Amino acid sequence: AESPREWDNVGKLFVDKHSPIGENEFGLSSWENLLEHYDVERSGYDMTAMAADINNIIKSAEARGDVILPVSSYEHGGISVFVGMPDDHFDGQWDCSFQGFIIAEKEDIEKEYGTGPDVKEKVADVLEGEIKDLDTYLNGDVYGFVEYDEKGVEVDSCWGFYGDDFEQNGLFDYSGKPVEELGNVYDYSSIEECIEDNQEKLGVVVDPLPSFDERVHSAERIAEDKNKDPLDVSVKEWYIETFPEDGLGEALNADTTFRDVAETLNNKEDIYDVIGVGDSVIRESVFNELADKLDVDYENVYEAWMGQLRRLAKKDDCMRSI
Repeated sequence: AESPREWDNVGKLFVDKHSPIGENEFGLSSWENLLEHYDVERSGYDMTAMAADINNIIKSAEARGDVILPVSSYEHGGISVFVGMPDDHFDGQWDCSFQGFIIAEKEDIEKEYGTGPDVKEKVADVLEGEIKDLDTYLNGDVYGFVEYDEKGVEVDSCWGFYGDDFEQNGLFDYSGKPVEELGNVYDYSSIEECIEDNQEKLGVVVDPLPSFDERVHSAERIAEDKNKDPLDVSVKEWYIETFPEDGLGEALNADTTFRDVAETLNNKEDIYDVIGVGDSVIRESVFNELADKLDVDYENVYEAWMGQLRRLAKKDDCMRSI
């Protein structure tokens, strides 16, 4: 499906070039550029200073007439994006990270909506809706239908309906199948079960991505891992769930956790022996996830590994606390 960020949006995303939620749309290439754009002096380089910078950017943007909302992500076997800071999420302590902002500039607001006392509130709702659409897209919650005639020949199809409310997202309107033909959808445990039971009547096949079973599995994993230390997660299980199409994931060592990876870097041991495969792409993916779990930059983990290769005695500060 087409990313909703390719639509004619009001807001523009400002994110880091390595952000998993999308590309930077705001025209500024770095955090320093954004601070300069909004005339904000950097408060420092720790987390407290970062929070102060975020608040100061928001205040400066609002003073200019821009509408700006913070955007964060939740990554746990998949990725979800939401308006707010990581602490606003129920699991913000471990798997959430601040990604950037979605911004509507004053000039664009006035061009699209004019001026008035309620305009900024309306634009804020629009921006939040854009992030919800992006979240739907990132989670694969995008649907479509295929219609067949009585001989089983495909006569129509269309994809790109966002969300599983088929009355609201336009799927039923487009397919020409009235909602009442389904009967009472509340008689079913899920919308997928309802559609499956009525396929012959409707001539419509809905193919949700991911599947219902995959969502159930993901929900079970989240509940299972709720109280688990992120470093004790199996590298193999995480990799297979995150990259299901990469068959090489089956060759990873089943007993290796992210804590083992971190200790391997500390002990200057061979990382490929520990994870079980000598593949640099997998190694980089594991390093990225380890950085997220430690709440440090990827460069910290990479430098620790390079220290191993160069036989340096000094351990990276980010690895010392493990």
